[in-house]
Amino acid sequence: MTVTEYGYRRPRLLPLAWPVWLVFGLYPLWWILGLAVFMWALTAAALIVALVSWRHLRIPAGFLLLLLFLGWMIVSLSQVTASDRLLAWIFRGASYICGALLFLYLYNAGEDRAPTRLVVRLMASYWCFIAVGGLVALIIPSLAFATPMERLPPQSIAQDGLIQAYVHPEAAQPSRLLGFLVPRPQLGFPYTNAWGASYALSFPFLVLSWQFGGRVWVPLTRGLAIASVVPVVFSLDRGVWLSLGVGLVYAALRLAAAGRAKSLVAFASTAIVLAILIIGTPLGGLIVSRAQQGHSDDSRSQLYAQSVTLAQQSPVFGYGAPQPNPASPDDPSVGTHGQLWLVLVSQGAPGLLLFLGWYAYLWVSSLRRRSPVAFWCHIVIVVAIAQLVFYEQLPPPFSITAVAAALALRQHVGSATSRPLRDQREDALLPA
Repeated sequence: MTVTEYGYRRPRLLPLAWPVWLVFGLYPLWWILGLAVFMWALTAAALIVALVSWRHLRIPAGFLLLLLFLGWMIVSLSQVTASDRLLAWIFRGASYICGALLFLYLYNAGEDRAPTRLVVRLMASYWCFIAVGGLVALIIPSLAFATPMERLPPQSIAQDGLIQAYVHPEAAQPSRLLGFLVPRPQLGFPYTNAWGASYALSFPFLVLSWQFGGRVWVPLTRGLAIASVVPVVFSLDRGVWLSLGVGLVYAALRLAAAGRAKSLVAFASTAIVLAILIIGTPLGGLIVSRAQQGHSDDSRSQLYAQSVTLAQQSPVFGYGAPQPNPASPDDPSVGTHGQLWLVLVSQGAPGLLLFLGWYAYLWVSSLRRRSPVAFWCHIVIVVAIAQLVFYEQLPPPFSITAVAAALALRQHVGSATSRPLRDQREDALLPA
């Protein structure tokens, strides 16, 4: 099929894959300007304008689950009774809609309007920003600055904790979790956990970008990947360790099942090098200390239990947004610290079933695709599912997953990226 058959009309002034440029390619700029919190709504509006000009759109059957979830999210607005909760609903709603439209755009755009190579490079560059940000956070942990947006919103909005975390960037989140000061990287994000979630989710795009080669790109980013282990360990974030580990082990098992011996050797060699690096340096001590220190375990368990209790009191419509902690208003709201709990409290059991149904559809559908692009995008989806219990998927992670899903599910008949795994060169999946 041709692009004309889909009725696509791209404004001539916009670059290829412009929504990915807007969200991820220019993300460092939005962060510096303090616009990262507002960019999702602006991108969603731009995508709506672009998509309504298309005469025909292909919509996969499973996308109906996401549409129903978005509809249920709108219904849940009827349960919001406080202005700060309304602000949270708007922020998260814009993030959901942005991710859904980004998926729809890339799924329909095709190779000639959103080339896979370009999209992958943009997402890999986004990972590089995260990794470099982690290193900068360790070198200059006190880095913080006021952005232009910090002075523009009304005080009632600017003083909101989430908004303030976005419009007043900080490089690191100091922590005495282990009994001494550790700068936990968060550069580019409001919290360390958000940094870690995006790092793990976008890492498979980096691996996939190595398939496209580049005399400078491949060795440079391989070196950055090794160096980034240091800020990942210093994050003390067990979530990024666990979710990325799940994704890479899953990838190794899939490669073993496909008989990719050379790729497995590359995996094993890399794992050995990293193990030596960690064990032979103070990084190993940090990991052991963090594993023994269950500082946040009790509070998280209490939040999860409170989320279930609240959901039982409003099981159908939820509350529209996380609710104040009954134990202490200063503690994290109930319905945070995990996408599963966020949706359960905010949109009730029906919303949670629809959301999980969408992710299950993405996992099954991408599993069937046999190209290297689909393989590594499938790994992104696996990492996203692994993060549902302990990471919120908003705003970047949901859109990262949407990009991966769109690339995995769309068809490129006759293109190099659509050839099955068995027809690809061994180093197309993972360079030796």
